[in-house]
Amino acid sequence: MLHIVRRLPPPVQKALWVASIAALAVGAFLLFGR
Repeated sequence: MLHIVRRLPPPVQKALWVASIAALAVGAFLLFGR
C-alpha cells in the first residue's frame, strides 16, 4: 500500500494524509463524544 502511495503526486499524498486524519478524528468523536 505504501509503495503505491509513494508513486502518487504530492498533492494526492497530502489529500490522503488529511483524509486519514479526518477519519480518525470522526471515529474518535463518535466513540467518545456521546
